[in-house]
Amino acid sequence: MILNQPYNGSLGDKIIDNLNSLNPKYDNFTIISAFAKTSGVYRLKKHIDSFRKSGGTVTAYVGIDALGTSYEALVSLFNLCNSLYVCHSNGLSQTYHPKIYSFSCSTHRWLAIGSNNLTGGGLWSNFESSYIGDSSQKGFNASWRDYQNILFCYSKLTQNVIKISSLTDIDKLEKAGLIKHEYALILSRNSKTKTQNLFGNSLPFNLPPLPKKNTPNTNTTTSTSSKNIASTTNKGILWCKTGPLTGGSRNQLDLSTLGTVIFGNAFGTIFYLSGSTKIKGNCEFFGINYKKASGNKIITLCFNNEDYSDIRIVPRPKSHGKHHTWQIRLAGKNSANTPFTRAQGANWLSNKFIFFKEISTDYYEVWVVDETPQTTKKVHNASIFYAYNGNSPKNREFGLIM
Repeated sequence: MILNQPYNGSLGDKIIDNLNSLNPKYDNFTIISAFAKTSGVYRLKKHIDSFRKSGGTVTAYVGIDALGTSYEALVSLFNLCNSLYVCHSNGLSQTYHPKIYSFSCSTHRWLAIGSNNLTGGGLWSNFESSYIGDSSQKGFNASWRDYQNILFCYSKLTQNVIKISSLTDIDKLEKAGLIKHEYALILSRNSKTKTQNLFGNSLPFNLPPLPKKNTPNTNTTTSTSSKNIASTTNKGILWCKTGPLTGGSRNQLDLSTLGTVIFGNAFGTIFYLSGSTKIKGNCEFFGINYKKASGNKIITLCFNNEDYSDIRIVPRPKSHGKHHTWQIRLAGKNSANTPFTRAQGANWLSNKFIFFKEISTDYYEVWVVDETPQTTKKVHNASIFYAYNGNSPKNREFGLIM
């Protein structure tokens, strides 16, 4: 069959089905992808973990041309895979560009070849096409032999295919300028370079959620679905200035119910408020309605491939004013019992930019960058709007990057 994504499903969902399949129960999963981003890797993470724990073997060949693969994606793949290889040619006219996904066991084989990169867009939301076949089909064995020849060729390309044996190998790629951190790729965007709007908006698509933490929670505010399904609308990337943080332990980031735009326009985003000079505040990004003043929400933040759970979004005391009614308490801990507020030492979160990217309605990838004049300029240039909390210009800024 030829899969026409997103019209008749997504390749990402089919990969997840195979990772969890019991009949046939596959024992080998191979990824060949030109590009990889955390938006794709993190959505497969839970399923690859289970596949590995049940005895499966995972191998990945990933390209790094055109800065299409991020540092964080390679680190996550290194932790997930039995074997990870990076493919690259220094030739300016040659790019590593295949996209192939395969599963096999003693009784069955499955193969997908198409345009789908290992990204959220490539596996779920983009317009993509891929041929999918399996060993029940006539003539499939010839295609499988051709595919095996591709893997054999990679084993001989010792100058262009490098096995990643440690995180140090990934650091070397970053220092050589061949890969960048995701926040650096985000800040390289410039929203002020406008193009004429000749086309319509995106088609509906479904992004799978990440595993929901089994954390006791009462009176919890949920986002768009009680089943924890990520929104089909791209919310973009929210950034906030932390300032000195608030609270006695300096672990609270203030959120607003309303904001005042400094630059840009929120029209077409989740922050747009029709008929008002204000916009919805940054609490809206976390699925908290700007009119709501009670309840709480528990989320997990993924920072440097570490999950910090039990991050709580709660109302602030009413004495702080109606436009500052929520805050994120950043004291959640990782598996080593280290609080997020001490992930890189005491007070490390003060006077920073913190970026939030929604993976599912209670799971967010975050990056943290020093607040400097140079960084501020880059963040502002990349944003379609930026605003301050509530009514006062003295309040903290937030903004949106698409």
